[in-house]
Amino acid sequence: MKISQEQKLETRQKLISTAADLFVMQGFDNTSMKQIARDAGVGDATIYKYFPNKDKLIVGFYEVRAEAALAEYRATEDIDQYSLRERIQLLVDTLLEQLIGDREFVELSIKQFIKSPLILLRDELNAAKAYREEFRLILKRAEEQDGYPKIPLPEVTASLLADFLFGIILFWMRDDSENFSHTTQLVDLKSNLIDSLLKSGIVNNALEVIGFLFKTQLLRAANSDGLFQLLDSFKDFSFDRLKNDTAGSH
Repeated sequence: MKISQEQKLETRQKLISTAADLFVMQGFDNTSMKQIARDAGVGDATIYKYFPNKDKLIVGFYEVRAEAALAEYRATEDIDQYSLRERIQLLVDTLLEQLIGDREFVELSIKQFIKSPLILLRDELNAAKAYREEFRLILKRAEEQDGYPKIPLPEVTASLLADFLFGIILFWMRDDSENFSHTTQLVDLKSNLIDSLLKSGIVNNALEVIGFLFKTQLLRAANSDGLFQLLDSFKDFSFDRLKNDTAGSH
């Protein structure tokens, strides 16, 4: 009997969910593909038609969650009325909402990525490509509909925004504040900073600054006190001064 695409998708999601539960309960190394298949009600050989190994199951988890978050984001009522800053915040919020129910697994999987970075290097996540494309569309809309100055190197900027999103997940994993309030504050701070830089028209000269902020300060801030150190560091930040400094360099 031929299996429908809907049945295949259901089986794939069942395998991912079962694997996530077993990895958390028993550990990644102590869980076998055979056990995942049997607990999911799938034949021992059938699982390999969907996932060749346990690494691919971890990747599959993020693909499913990211796809669901993007679908939810795009279905948001009146999203066409959202500002650039609000769109960035919404993208972060919908993704974290998809992950929050499996926070233990997210923590375990990140440790596995660090232990075996080739998991991500072998095949880039389709989800990462999808989020980069979504950020590119957000930037394009900001130019065409919201009157933002032309953004040079939009692909580079979109990639940096995707890095920002991943950095937020890392921060969230270590956030023990009530209702993840530190993460909320950090997202507000960063999205406002992004918006201000893009509106200023100095992005071409500030790309290295943006990269530094996303890839170093964000990760250094990933502890209970780091957020407030980060907030303090931007108290007196002047975009007018940065703009003048940039103009003076020409």
